Amino acid sequence: MLNLITAQDPRCLSDLFRNGFLVGRRELIDPDWEHAYVWMMEQMQFPNPYDAEVPMWSWLGKKLRCRSSREDVVIQFRVDEAQAKVSDFINWHNVLNNINLTINQREFEELDLNDVLDRSTWMRIFEDLHIYPEYDPLWIGTGKPYQVCTWHILLSDITRIKTTKNVLLYTKKRGIIWRNVEKEGLSAHFLKGPHKE
Repeated sequence: MLNLITAQDPRCLSDLFRNGFLVGRRELIDPDWEHAYVWMMEQMQFPNPYDAEVPMWSWLGKKLRCRSSREDVVIQFRVDEAQAKVSDFINWHNVLNNINLTINQREFEELDLNDVLDRSTWMRIFEDLHIYPEYDPLWIGTGKPYQVCTWHILLSDITRIKTTKNVLLYTKKRGIIWRNVEKEGLSAHFLKGPHKE
């Protein structure tokens, strides 16, 4: 099992507690990056049982690796490794920017300077680049931090939900902590259910 963490808009919580799962929604992605999302979805060769339109993005471990201007909620969860696609976040930016993921200057000169886009180089975001004898660590990043794509997040896999201010809203053991939810003004995002504290 992988321990993951993600930041999501608090409006997702009503879907999570109503349906028991979260899925990515296409309308939330930046249109400039749609090609990258489509490419990543093609690499995710495992079941998509809830018909997610796009993947859910998260980070390996318990440290959030992105910043947001929104008042996001931070969701910690566990997922089976067979239901996740782990990749190098730093080198993912080559996919986002629609450029080759070259591993040394020679390869850069062969491809980029000749305006050749070789999308097969993007597969390197899933690999340890040290396997390539021609890899130049001064040319490209070293494979940390790791991002993880899943098709969904199940409520049953969530261990805790908190605000970006570190206010605890939910734990698997205690359920929804209504006192904190109401204090943070997030009641509308939760479905009222059995009171657990």
